[in-house]
Parts: sequence; structure tokens; C-alpha cells
Amino acid sequence: MFTYNNVFKIIYSQVFEKANEITGGQAILSDDEGNLSLDDEWSKTCNSYLCAVMAIAYQEKYSSEEIALLSKAWGTVYGNLPIKA
Repeated sequence: MFTYNNVFKIIYSQVFEKANEITGGQAILSDDEGNLSLDDEWSKTCNSYLCAVMAIAYQEKYSSEEIALLSKAWGTVYGNLPIKA
């Protein structure tokens, strides 16, 4: 069954894997409990993807101001998202 939650998990895992591959593990942080996360630069990269997906997926639920905010990081680098005006 398709859900956007699954899409978010896939995006995060793909960015995580690519960060690990490109940096030789340097972009992966571990806390005292062994939980892994992305460093700040890769976390921002991942968040721009996740926010772009939310802007597209939830454009019927969010206001135009919320969509603009979610689209901002993506738009700065790649241009406008394919969303309804």
C-alpha cells in the first residue's frame, strides 16, 4: 500500500546511504545510545527533499504560504516545484 510516510522513509534512507558512500561514513553521526543520524550539511539536504515532497503531496491540505515555505529550499537550488498555483 502506498503512503507518503513510506516515501519519506525511502528518501531519508537513500540520502543516508549516499551520504555514507560519498563521505566514507564521515557524514554519519552516532549519539551515546548508538542512534545514527546525518550531520548538519546532509541533514539540510535531506530536509530539502522531504519538504519538497510535502509541498507537492499536500498542496490540497496546506495554504499557499505553507507550500511556499516548504518549497523554498528546493526552489533556491533547483527552481520551482511542479505545484498548483
